[in-house]
Amino acid sequence: MYDIRQLDFKNLVLANYKSYHTGIKTCYSFGLENEILPESFTESIPRSTAFYWKDPSISNKYIGSEYVAKVENNLDDIKLVLDSRVAKMRVAFISFLRFYITIINFIGKDNFKKIIKDNRNTIVNFIEKLPNEIWHMDVSYFKTTDNIQYYIYAVIDNFSRKIVSYHLSKKLRASLATQTLRNAVEMEFNTNIGENDLELIVDGGSENNNKTVGDFIQEAKRNKSIKVNIEKKVVLKDVFFSNSVIEGMFRTLKRSYFR
Repeated sequence: MYDIRQLDFKNLVLANYKSYHTGIKTCYSFGLENEILPESFTESIPRSTAFYWKDPSISNKYIGSEYVAKVENNLDDIKLVLDSRVAKMRVAFISFLRFYITIINFIGKDNFKKIIKDNRNTIVNFIEKLPNEIWHMDVSYFKTTDNIQYYIYAVIDNFSRKIVSYHLSKKLRASLATQTLRNAVEMEFNTNIGENDLELIVDGGSENNNKTVGDFIQEAKRNKSIKVNIEKKVVLKDVFFSNSVIEGMFRTLKRSYFR
């Protein structure tokens, strides 16, 4: 027979025992806890428990431990990708990888290589760009069911398709287009160090090509806290392509959301 006091003690121990998810243990085993887990959570884990998860002599007891070295050889790259200082670049890189894998799955690797070879210059010019190197700016309008017309001002990033800034108004004014651009620049470049080069793609409309917008472009170059060299290019004039990137975004908004 069991002593009732022993049963009570055992139940007390089990009630206070914390069982951690396997994923948490894996983070510690690979040394990725600081990159993935919040500090408030890691501080709550007893040091003895964390040390046990990281102890290589413990992991060597398990089947397959001889392959761990191969995994650990790539950990430095994983830690670099997860570093908080490259968060924006990580999002862009992952978006590109997803796009690449989707294309490979759809047309096959051999066909993709052939497309790359046949269109090398065009594709290289596209993939070498990074976020905040090319923006598209435009204005579109939408009438509500009660016949009120609104103008939608927007700036989006060419690489990530992120809507960097937007504004909604009943008025079509150059000052509103300029303010939308100003908000985008201050949001994306206010914390950057050094000079930044940015291509701004617009159509031939007067709301994008005027003294107000031009003055801000010059101001951005002189602003010491931002220092963005904006080169505005008009579609089908300075560049051979249209502003379809942002026009497509407006079409999606109107067809799928503005109803």
